[in-house]
Amino acid sequence: CARERECARESERVCARERESARERERARVRESASAGDRESEGERVRTREREREGERA
Repeated sequence: CARERECARESERVCARERESARERERARVRESASAGDRESEGERVRTREREREGERA
């Protein structure tokens, strides 16, 4: 039972690491597209994200 809990914790750690690397890849892809002349839509995404954050605070 204790070993099962340890396994669950380990898989949780692995999941977190995978999510993090997926986030990294996404960030890298966004940077790629931004450097490929897609800066305008990148700025638009940032503004949208900030607007959403404002809505959350309100």
